[in-house]
Amino acid sequence: MKSPALFLLLALAGLLGGCASSATTSATDAASTAARVESGGGGGGGGDIASGGTVTAATTATLEGTAWALVRLRGEALVLPPGTRRPFLSFTADGRVYGFGGVNRLSGQPRIAGQSITFGNVVSTRMAGLPAAMTLELRFIETLRVTTGWRIVEDNLELLSEDRVVAIFHAIPDDETE
Repeated sequence: MKSPALFLLLALAGLLGGCASSATTSATDAASTAARVESGGGGGGGGDIASGGTVTAATTATLEGTAWALVRLRGEALVLPPGTRRPFLSFTADGRVYGFGGVNRLSGQPRIAGQSITFGNVVSTRMAGLPAAMTLELRFIETLRVTTGWRIVEDNLELLSEDRVVAIFHAIPDDETE
């Protein structure tokens, strides 16, 4: 009788251990992504992309068809308020953009010509959230309004305002936008 109970206990411990390992891996992956963004992407040469360094590694992401998670805003690493999902943008083949600002869903139809981009009117749902999350969303939308250009460096999308980087996004799988 003790044997089945012991087996169930060991099986449960193994299952929980796997979940803990998965959570640790997710935290490690997130830290790795942030470190790559901070250091210029690993692999290539060239310095800190946040300060305009060049990276020579090949770009695999494209503006359209890629989900972009916000990692830096106005020169600062993004620190999410507790309980807040990471803001993101996704550009569609039909010229639209949709995303999430920290509290509300966003959408719009940017004007893109070569490396120039303007977002014009970005519309959003009108839900209220925690003050820190609302402030983050406001800063994010204000940044989109002043954006005039874009470039992709490795798997990072940089939004520019008059040739100055104002936001950096990292390419993520679409299923991480939910």
